[in-house]
Amino acid sequence: MSNIIRRKTTALSLTVALTRICLDGALWWPPARSPVKAGLLLVHGYAGNFYTGWPRLAEALARQGYLTLALNMRDHDLTPETLFADNRLDIEAGVKLLAGGGRRRSSSWARAWGQTASSFTRRRQPTPGFAA
Repeated sequence: MSNIIRRKTTALSLTVALTRICLDGALWWPPARSPVKAGLLLVHGYAGNFYTGWPRLAEALARQGYLTLALNMRDHDLTPETLFADNRLDIEAGVKLLAGGGRRRSSSWARAWGQTASSFTRRRQPTPGFAA
């Protein structure tokens, strides 16, 4: 994360290890002189995506000091033939990005199916500093 210029919002593409799947998303930063309280991963539901519904919430959370990441899971916008368990890798990739090499705590804020996926990830792959 240290190589990302700190701006209000950063568009990004994140490649998930093992599967080489590229996920698009956006990262909202707290104000320039504010410390980062924690990282928040916004996880959409099955028919959702990172660019509808999340931007206003992400901006508000960033103003409160949270580094906020919303990204498309591999099954965004009703993409067919996705295994539920594969989304665990997407969530893990987002958590690792937010963790900044283990320097900060992170959590998820999810809708509908996204909450199930986040909880599943937390139980299957406990990550220090991450709470679903």
